[in-house]
Amino acid sequence: MIWSILFHRIVTILIFFPGIFYLLFDKTNIARKGTTDKFVYALLSSIFLSFVFVRDMNILLLLGLCIFIPSVQTILELNSAKNFFKACKEKKFLLQTLILIPILEEYIFRFVMYELLAAHEIPPLFYIIFSSLAFTFIHYFQLKAKSYYKLVLGIMLAIVYVYTTNLFVVILMHVLFNVLVYLFKYTNHYRGFQT
Repeated sequence: MIWSILFHRIVTILIFFPGIFYLLFDKTNIARKGTTDKFVYALLSSIFLSFVFVRDMNILLLLGLCIFIPSVQTILELNSAKNFFKACKEKKFLLQTLILIPILEEYIFRFVMYELLAAHEIPPLFYIIFSSLAFTFIHYFQLKAKSYYKLVLGIMLAIVYVYTTNLFVVILMHVLFNVLVYLFKYTNHYRGFQT
């Protein structure tokens, strides 16, 4: 009995803190991969564990559609699958940061955490604080001290999820936030914050 409880606690920690997977991947052969790739692997590892425990096939369908529909559209636009894979490789950073990562993060930090904590009748305020801190923790590995704004974003997304319980809304908000950050940070119009 004690081993079962201990196992469930460890799995819960791994689901709630994908940064642990990130640290593990950073110390293995995956270390040769880029930071964003390791970040995606860490999120996917947490999602795999959550599928085992939450067993929500709707989110699996949503993730599949989010990958399938843009892929088909791009293949049709490029007139070949060969050009599609070349374009994906060139735009991998954009695809990961603007689409894939927000979907994975919102699934973990909004849906899975909310469902697991609600199943134990944990108050929504605790969920908001806990999910926001976990969300900030995973970003700390990439952003270090700049990750404070992720705490604010995490709180906003958690509050929206508590009131709507609509995963699509928070995914859309997160994607829009990442698009705005990308536009400000990586376009020619960005001049930095003037003081």
